Amino acid sequence: MCDLPPGIYLHLGLHRTGTGAFQQFLAANLPRLGDCGLHAAFSNRDGAGGETLRLRLPPPRHFGTEEMRRHGRQLARRLRRAGLNRHPAVLISEENLIGGLNAVISKRPYPAAGPRLAFLRAHLDAPVRRVVLVLRSYEAQAISVYRKRLEFRALQPFEDYARDIWPAPRGWPELVADIRAALEPEEILLLRHEDRPSRTALLRALCPEMPETGWREPDAPVNFSAGDAACFALLAAHRDGQKLSRDEVAAIIRHHARAIPPRPLIDLPEETLEAQRARYRADLERLRAMQGVTLR
Repeated sequence: MCDLPPGIYLHLGLHRTGTGAFQQFLAANLPRLGDCGLHAAFSNRDGAGGETLRLRLPPPRHFGTEEMRRHGRQLARRLRRAGLNRHPAVLISEENLIGGLNAVISKRPYPAAGPRLAFLRAHLDAPVRRVVLVLRSYEAQAISVYRKRLEFRALQPFEDYARDIWPAPRGWPELVADIRAALEPEEILLLRHEDRPSRTALLRALCPEMPETGWREPDAPVNFSAGDAACFALLAAHRDGQKLSRDEVAAIIRHHARAIPPRPLIDLPEETLEAQRARYRADLERLRAMQGVTLR
């Protein structure tokens, strides 16, 4: 057993920052985590390895309506089934708690994170000890999310979205402020995706009491973004009305992995991209100054 304080330990993403790989790591190490006194619950949306949790929080349109009663009953049932209020120490890894993938490419990314997390917090019995969030530069995350969404549907060119979402009045400091207000955690720990934190490092950021070595590291790659040629092939398939399965999407990505695209999928001026990198750097400094927040 590890000397792990009881409570809730939350890994909230962001999307496209290695969440699926971390959840695959948790799946591979469930017995050892249990031996350490930690009950791990995660929703593996990438289809690699198992999952132990699938929480569904209310959409923004339901807040303040009678629908919230139904959502409350459903959430209470899911928490009981997952044992989240039964175990002393619980690790939850779920990127959709702050909002789904479609909530990212927006002037106000994750706009409903606050009420969604407050709703969850009201149904958890234990205090939230630590929240970990892996941040990513604004332009890199938006482009990666766009590529991921192309696996499911035809979209307008990314340049059309960029004109709408940049500059934006909301960013990671506002999201972190929402998380802090809704969950009242003892600590919020921020990591940078650009630093490529290992899965063991992410676990020990959440729970420093965990051992440093001896963890199983799964070999299978998880959720790589499609290259430009694959994205063009996916767009063509969607426009032809094809309903692609997960396996068919993966086959298209593999088949076009080394193909040369007819043109760049995304062609934005370098000054547009650099403006978002500069905004990210400035917002990291804002986050460093926030009380109860640690940026590594």
